[in-house]
Amino acid sequence: MVNRGNELGDREQQHFRVVVVVCSDFRAGDGFTARVSQMAEALAAQGHNVRGLWCAPLLSVLRGRRPTAAGHLQWSVLPMLPACRLKLFRLFSETVTAFLVWLWCVLHRIDVVQAEEPRAARLALMSLRPVIMDVHGDAISETELGIRLGRYEAWAGEYAAVEERVAVKRASGLICVSHALRTLLERRYGRLPKTGILPCLVDISRFTTARHRRGEHRRQHGWEDRFVVCYLGGLSAWQNVPAMIDLVATLRRYRPSVVLLLITQDDVRPLQKYLSAVGEEGIAYSCISALPTEVPGLLSMADLGCLLRSNSTINAVASPTKCGEYLAAGVPVLTTQHAGDAAAIVAAQGVGLVLGDTTPTADELASLVSMIDHVERHRALWCEKCHAAAEAYRSTKTTRAAVSLTYAHLQKTTA
Repeated sequence: MVNRGNELGDREQQHFRVVVVVCSDFRAGDGFTARVSQMAEALAAQGHNVRGLWCAPLLSVLRGRRPTAAGHLQWSVLPMLPACRLKLFRLFSETVTAFLVWLWCVLHRIDVVQAEEPRAARLALMSLRPVIMDVHGDAISETELGIRLGRYEAWAGEYAAVEERVAVKRASGLICVSHALRTLLERRYGRLPKTGILPCLVDISRFTTARHRRGEHRRQHGWEDRFVVCYLGGLSAWQNVPAMIDLVATLRRYRPSVVLLLITQDDVRPLQKYLSAVGEEGIAYSCISALPTEVPGLLSMADLGCLLRSNSTINAVASPTKCGEYLAAGVPVLTTQHAGDAAAIVAAQGVGLVLGDTTPTADELASLVSMIDHVERHRALWCEKCHAAAEAYRSTKTTRAAVSLTYAHLQKTTA
């Protein structure tokens, strides 16, 4: 342990050697990597000595892929043996990986492990060190959805449930993205360890400095006089992207100036039949695969950001990163009442419209068209309102408080 206080009154100033452990394939520029980055930077800002350990599939490592999260954090990569979709193989692979995590922690004299999600926490628990688990969402429901979509084997649901239960019961502390997620875990497991609430946040300054590029980007697309409806993010099933595209096609019948901007690193070809209903590519819509550094400039083009979620546990406990990104870019948000903590922010701050479900009613559609007209006339006013909401609810300035709460408790119990 570094900078350890000598007196009881100094315990809050203790600094740990912390490793942030991730168990996932390498991902670029999504909400998960943004969350990992926020955690690492918050820990470092509090004086902890922070490193990263990314446990990734062996094939990805052999292909030369590397972590892109957490900015300046120093990452080590730990290859994981393939599980071949077999339960016994996965158990063996994770046992081997857990041993290597323990060995890595010993060699680097780690004091505390910050595990991102239950799978990483289960591996980290074998390190015999205090584990703080950052819970991003409902891992069990997400796995069950993956089973229904054919991405996972049937046994994966029970495996995920055991993984989460063991991680929650044995962790020294939790950090959840929403109060709803903490309530869900309490309902499943009873009393929880010390738990902090930290929604998914954004670095607002990145978006503020990109605003001056709005005119430039719109001219490049020939959209100077268009109303740009934007979707930013992945194309997972719970994002309801087809419903969003259908809504844009409907809006174009009322306001032909409406165009769609789709910013994603996923393959958009499965969406082609929906996109064709919007109109011609390059005129009625545009699909862009952008690096994280390019997102603020592209979002500056938008006049409305879409975040349509349906009624499910996955969505109810979520804290969508894209809500903060839209607001930080000065873009009002179109969402549903099922979009986790985003709906309450949009409604309370008057920075968009909250629908009852992914398909608007006739009255909701009329309200949406009216809002579009108002945004077109008073763009600067909406921009400032959105930016103020982002500062109040989604700024990374609030990261340290939640992290400090959990680690202060850990200091008291381990000092």
